[in-house]
Amino acid sequence: MTVHGERPDEGRHYLERELYERLQSDPAIFEFLQAGSLDGLWYWDLVDQEHEWLSPRFKEVFGYSVDEVPHTSDWWQANIFEEDLAKAAERFQQHIDDPSVPYDLIVRYRHKNGSTVWIRCRGIAIRDEDGTPTRMLGAHTDLTPLMISRQRLSSLFEGSADHVVTLDSDRRSIVDVSTLFAEWAWGERRPPMPLPLEEVFSASSVEALSSAEDPEYLVWRELTHVSSSRGVLVVEQAKREDSRLVVRAFDASHLERLQNVAHLLQRLPTPALIARPDGTVVATNPALRSLSPACAVNCPTLDQVGVEGLAEWFAEPDALPTVLTTTGTPARSLAVTRSVVEVGQEPAMILGFVDITERESMARRLQATESELRRTLELSPGAYFALTWDGAGSVSMASRGPRLVNTLGEVPATDPWRHVVADHRDELMLSLEAAARDGEVWHQIFLVAHPQRGQRWIEGQATPVRDGAATTFYGFLLDVTERETAGIALRSSREKLHTALEAGGMSAFSVEFGTGEVGWDHNASAVLGHPTERLPATIDELLALFMPESERAARAKLAHVLEHGGATSSERGIRDADGNERWIALTGRARPDVSGFEGVVWDVTDRRKEEASRVRSQNLESLGTLAGGIAHDFNNILFAMTGNLAMATAELATGHPAQEYLHELKRGAARASALVKRILAFSRPAEDQNHAIRCRPIVVEAVELLRASLPRKVRLTLSDGPVLPLVNFEGTEVHQIVVNLVTNASQAIGEERGEIALSLDRVRVRPAQAELLDGLDPGTYVRLTVRDDGPGMPPSVQKRIFDPFFTTKGEGSGTGLGLSVVHGLVQSRGGAISVYSAVDKGTVFHVYLPLAEADPVRSDDPPVGASARRLVYIDDELAIVRVAQRVLERQGYQVDVFTDPLAALASIEKAAPDALVTDLSMPELSGIELIREVRKVHPDLPIVLTTGHLPPSLEVQARSLGVEHVVLKSDMVEQLGGVLRLLFPEGAQSIP
Repeated sequence: MTVHGERPDEGRHYLERELYERLQSDPAIFEFLQAGSLDGLWYWDLVDQEHEWLSPRFKEVFGYSVDEVPHTSDWWQANIFEEDLAKAAERFQQHIDDPSVPYDLIVRYRHKNGSTVWIRCRGIAIRDEDGTPTRMLGAHTDLTPLMISRQRLSSLFEGSADHVVTLDSDRRSIVDVSTLFAEWAWGERRPPMPLPLEEVFSASSVEALSSAEDPEYLVWRELTHVSSSRGVLVVEQAKREDSRLVVRAFDASHLERLQNVAHLLQRLPTPALIARPDGTVVATNPALRSLSPACAVNCPTLDQVGVEGLAEWFAEPDALPTVLTTTGTPARSLAVTRSVVEVGQEPAMILGFVDITERESMARRLQATESELRRTLELSPGAYFALTWDGAGSVSMASRGPRLVNTLGEVPATDPWRHVVADHRDELMLSLEAAARDGEVWHQIFLVAHPQRGQRWIEGQATPVRDGAATTFYGFLLDVTERETAGIALRSSREKLHTALEAGGMSAFSVEFGTGEVGWDHNASAVLGHPTERLPATIDELLALFMPESERAARAKLAHVLEHGGATSSERGIRDADGNERWIALTGRARPDVSGFEGVVWDVTDRRKEEASRVRSQNLESLGTLAGGIAHDFNNILFAMTGNLAMATAELATGHPAQEYLHELKRGAARASALVKRILAFSRPAEDQNHAIRCRPIVVEAVELLRASLPRKVRLTLSDGPVLPLVNFEGTEVHQIVVNLVTNASQAIGEERGEIALSLDRVRVRPAQAELLDGLDPGTYVRLTVRDDGPGMPPSVQKRIFDPFFTTKGEGSGTGLGLSVVHGLVQSRGGAISVYSAVDKGTVFHVYLPLAEADPVRSDDPPVGASARRLVYIDDELAIVRVAQRVLERQGYQVDVFTDPLAALASIEKAAPDALVTDLSMPELSGIELIREVRKVHPDLPIVLTTGHLPPSLEVQARSLGVEHVVLKSDMVEQLGGVLRLLFPEGAQSIP
């Protein structure tokens, strides 16, 4: 195989051949070799570590020919310094374990002639496919000249004791020397060792080195060379090491040798030369040769250096300027210095040159800049100043612009802030101190009480420049009174606006149509019900908060504003952070260029609830009015029925077979009467009555009744439970609640198979839960639960289920009054009803029934007899008048009945009865009007008002006319006798 087409593979080392092959296939190796100039190359077999290929240049660096050094690793390990071998082995292992750790270090080798060779050794491990290192490629760079120069410079500048010589036991021969000692002794490479002392040292020095019993005797002794031109070494340390004596000394005469001074000159970074007094140039350095091309070849005299007038200036340096010019193109300006040194017995001159061409050019530019800056300062609107801060709190106005007096007033330089308002002075001084400490730009706005111009707002800005402990501020002071006054007014207006918005529960917002960004003020979180960090930041995020129907309307409104601009306002439903619905009102106006929109938003949830409640109340009031009219007529019929039933029952013997039928008729009439009262329950507040019943028997009775009427596919169950407390309800009320809720559940299930489950339990309502139940008072309740597995309800339907006449049933399937009646009935008793439902998940109603305070006192004792009392009974219905007359006469009263209120009034005016019983609704003269006329002639006459329905407004009028008793016609047969017994405590006979 032939590499690069130069020679066959025969005779080549196998590792060398392998490296050639890798160079062709592995670019990384090629790049490594390209990385720098190499003084040696090596390639090591890490599998068989005895074999290592060493390049010819590698061997030459150590003074050997190609054939003198074998291709083994033992050779270099034997010639490297022992301490450096350990360091190289440690770095090698680190690189093998972690390729990111470079193998790169400086080590020392022994040259063939015995001298020290400094090598920079670099290497890279080559790994197989498994990552195992199999080869190591390395390169050597010879640093010996650099290291010797470093030692020489150290010796020149520091006088370091780096001249080391090691003597044998008889002290008559030299066995080892340092690099600097070899240079001092021989100038070139040292000869083979050992070497007799007499070949290096003078006779006196040989005598001192060979005769000294104690090494300390040699310290600070001078050692001289056999040649007087080599200078003097001074011993700094001498000590024995086994059978050898090691002497360490420094060259005390290094500056007396011209070659040393010239060597020092070579290291100077600035142009320099050495000349004798006659102008002969002894040496120049590279910096001078690069500055003056004429010196690059030969400069035997100062005239040939290439600097105009250098020889004349050298002869008389004090008579000529110190700035000279080079003769080359372009010409350079040089500042020249001269220093005399004694070299041996003959003085020499060191000339130093500093290129000031750029500095002079910069000085000229600086002058032009200063002139321009001065003109700019004169034209600037502010007052320029330079203020020095000494670090201890004292200030001094070092420089003042022409407008400073107009800005600050007439002030001394040491007290520039004399006219600053006291409240602002401390803050101003603290800000200056902080800027001086931190080195940051100073900026402050403060108030000045100007002696001539009054209070003025001043804005100061300056850059601090530190000089030791002091700091100088360079900047401007600008009168910003008009701007600050306008700003204060604007901030005041904004604060008032924010206060007004916050007081009104409003939040200001802005919308950027271009970017879609939305900005909010600090009150937005309270209005929208979302944390500040989660407020909508874009139009899309804002629209996502709206309820579906509100979102569609909002997008349409936004599109209209984008197209036409103008103002807009609306109310929209949104979801807050907890998922609750709330209503917000938005109003605002688009900008004239329709680039954005500004407006305010506020929470109108409570108002919407109030409006809904008012609408519901109005619906209930309307329904109550309608129901009252119906009830009036229906109660008249019921009164006639119940009165005649009572009379028929009284006429028949107790064991008569018809008594059972009459009793059933009486129960049906009572149910009808209770039904009328329940229809009226949600349209007016219930009277405060103390009822006490146990729910479970009533619920059991209602369930048994309902099972017969429900579809066969619907299963109705009632769970067992403990004995529960008494509740403040009538039995017919609980019966009606159960019937309405079960009927509603059955209609929701429809023709499908389903189940309705009822349960009763005792619960404790906590304050937090009570707030969610329409303001229910916290406490203990009996809870009726009605659960069905029907289709459930969406939220939009749940919100309206208790509204009168709202229904989801088809025509002819219901009126929507059932749940409204239940809701009104439960609330009238101080209870609450809640509903939980989801589509396809069924529905659950919870009815919270308040407990009774105590069992009502019921008296079944028959009334006692009493003397006859004269009553006047008035009703426009003849049937009612007849029944009332018979009933009251059987109770022992004398009854004058009238169907004409005017005739009754004439009778009362002639002779007052013991009591007056009058209907409310009558033609020609209403019950209230009749009572008002009666009060004119008989102010204290007891009056009982009967009616089928009494609106609250008429009840107030009746009470104001002294009517203490109102009897509903549906209960008149049972209640009227009791009311009359209250009026006449001695009583009257009851119907037998």
